[in-house]
Amino acid sequence: MLIPTPRATLHRALTDPYSYLQAVHHRNPNDLSDIDPQWPDTCIAYKLYEECSQLINLYDWMQAFISVIGQREDSANRSQSKKGKRRKKNEPDTSLHARFIRAVSELQFLGFVKPSKRKTDHVERLTWGLL
Repeated sequence: MLIPTPRATLHRALTDPYSYLQAVHHRNPNDLSDIDPQWPDTCIAYKLYEECSQLINLYDWMQAFISVIGQREDSANRSQSKKGKRRKKNEPDTSLHARFIRAVSELQFLGFVKPSKRKTDHVERLTWGLL
């Protein structure tokens, strides 16, 4: 008899993406608690999601996401920042903002979050552990 466990499979895929992507050179099997900036955006958003409470402030979540993504893009953006437009200090890059929105939308599609009815700038967490 086959008993599917989609939630556990999704959890494993989002917390250890390279076990499915078969990119061994990026994988550190001893430490799965750290967030690797080389992970796909949805996996980074999910790892940050796991650290949150029932209501998640989207702005705080986005800032944490950008700080993780920024680790891998600092060197690439240094050469382009001299040529590009100047942004305000607290204003996120539009491409990083779009990537965050897409990652949250994918988590919403998978059933991990939904928009909050209480606060418009929050989402509600729908899953707790692997129960």
